[in-house]
Amino acid sequence: MTTTTLTTTTTTTTTTTTTTSTVTSPGQCLNGGTWEDGKCLCPDGFQGDYCEELICQNGGTWANGVCQCPPNFQGDRCQTAKDVVEIKNATMNATVEMTAKVDNKNFSEDLKNTSSEAYKEFNNTFQKQMSMLYGHIKGYKGVIIKELRSGSIVVDYDVILELPASSKVNETVKNISENLVTAIQNHACDENCTGDDCVCFNSNFTVVHKIEVQEVEESVCDTYIKEDFRAYYTPYLTKVGVICITRCDSRHADPLPCVHGRCSVSRAGPQCECSDQVAFWYQDKACRSRISKVGVSVGVPVAVLVLVSTIFTILLLRSRRQKDQYRKKLKSRSEMYTSDDGNWDGSQGFAMSNLAATWEDMETPSASYINLENVDTSRTIHIQRPTIVP
Repeated sequence: MTTTTLTTTTTTTTTTTTTTSTVTSPGQCLNGGTWEDGKCLCPDGFQGDYCEELICQNGGTWANGVCQCPPNFQGDRCQTAKDVVEIKNATMNATVEMTAKVDNKNFSEDLKNTSSEAYKEFNNTFQKQMSMLYGHIKGYKGVIIKELRSGSIVVDYDVILELPASSKVNETVKNISENLVTAIQNHACDENCTGDDCVCFNSNFTVVHKIEVQEVEESVCDTYIKEDFRAYYTPYLTKVGVICITRCDSRHADPLPCVHGRCSVSRAGPQCECSDQVAFWYQDKACRSRISKVGVSVGVPVAVLVLVSTIFTILLLRSRRQKDQYRKKLKSRSEMYTSDDGNWDGSQGFAMSNLAATWEDMETPSASYINLENVDTSRTIHIQRPTIVP
């Protein structure tokens, strides 16, 4: 993780205290205040002689009938922090790793020792030369020599930049690195470049190895955010600077979408304030799923009515089906007796069984027999068709 240097300003806020004054006239308390012992006793959240003032939070002050909130707070009582806090004058550091070759000087072993006089003298000369070449380039803060090598003198060095923080800083540093190379290529050594105070560069040798832009630290927001709210903010780079955002902002890495409501930041953190709570019930904290109270009050009776109607219809159909089955049975029995009267001329007699007289475990036969030897079996018997009573 890399670090970022930022220029910030600290703001100090004060806390408003509640006082209760004596009122000479009874019965004038406002906002639910009660008259007792010659003064108005105010409910939570109100103050003043008549309980007419809201108690402003987070350093807000009561003026002209409203709470005047300090920077980065909002609400009728200044009770919530703003979703987005702008960071002013924020900067980011960048480093460009480069190599250049000095043609008018020779390498010596004592240049490897950073404590030697030869190294200190070369370093001072190199710094002055670079300030002259790079001084006009945006964000230039200086150079740091990393290593000196032989080949005349080959210099490995870092160019230190400090730039306004923005989401375009990488592109800006890339353009600056090209300007750093061009500045050396355009530097021509004239005949007067002699002695230790002059550095002549090989215009074809200068190269850029690496560009590194330091990230913005999480603590950049701390100066602008009260301690109770700091944990909920994170820095975010825009095209024009740095802002501190919470989960209420869609640009956050883990946003809190309040579908049917508004997101606000209190001391408890970002949370959704669901809209139209008088008309809807909400089933989650993100206000995504809601149920209409009117719909429930109308829908439940309708649902009950539909259920009762369905049950009644089922019972009615079942009753009709049973009646139809019963009628079919009656019709079937009726058809059994619609044929012509039958003739009987049994020569052996007939037997009949009395089921009601049949007892379990009886040894005697359960059927009774009638002897018809003396009956004239040649005589025709007519049986009258019975009448079916429904």
